[in-house]
Amino acid sequence: MTLEELLSQRVARFIDRVPDWDAFADARLEGFRRAQH
Repeated sequence: MTLEELLSQRVARFIDRVPDWDAFADARLEGFRRAQH
């Protein structure tokens, strides 16, 4: 296994993550925006 293959499987880039805006209960209140990535 090459280094590139290993990194593509093991390293998660922040830009590739989809935010889950409903992960926390206070995210439903206006003005509170927290996402679990």
